[in-house]
Amino acid sequence: MEKVAFSTLQQKLVSLRFDGWDAISECDVYTGAPYCYALFMRHILSSFPTATAALMRKHSWFCIEGEDGALASAVLRVLAKECGYKARITPLQFRAKKYAAAKMAMCSDLFDCLRVLTARHASRAKPRRATVASGDFPRPLVCYSADVKNLEQPLEAQLHSLDERRRTLNAVVRTAPTCASL
Repeated sequence: MEKVAFSTLQQKLVSLRFDGWDAISECDVYTGAPYCYALFMRHILSSFPTATAALMRKHSWFCIEGEDGALASAVLRVLAKECGYKARITPLQFRAKKYAAAKMAMCSDLFDCLRVLTARHASRAKPRRATVASGDFPRPLVCYSADVKNLEQPLEAQLHSLDERRRTLNAVVRTAPTCASL
């Protein structure tokens, strides 16, 4: 049962171009490791930026940053309010390293809910016609050489910081737990 549910979830994640497979193991997925499912939920939320932004504007308590349990609590609450979702687990149970099937269902339902919200938003949005009187025509971006130089320094600093973080994370020795039950 869990393998079928994960196969469905995996197809949905692949359709969103999820690339964090090296950060998790099959054992993590089937034992219900909370960080694994929080990673899935964060990627799903970031893959639907319009729907996620609308939910964040609508619900002031909805935040996708922070610890995994808080994320699960916020996602469960949003799913209940927006889609009438009946939670199979509580946020406290999400923090436990079990309930894999319920966590898979929650991620899959989050994907479906955001896809529906995105489609609903796209069907409501009517393209406005630009008029000369309203001045709605797109204006060309003006880029000055001084602005480019000012932008290059912070970008280089951010890239250097990201590169250092990547090196630090790659240096961490990880041991995979054994899963004799799989």
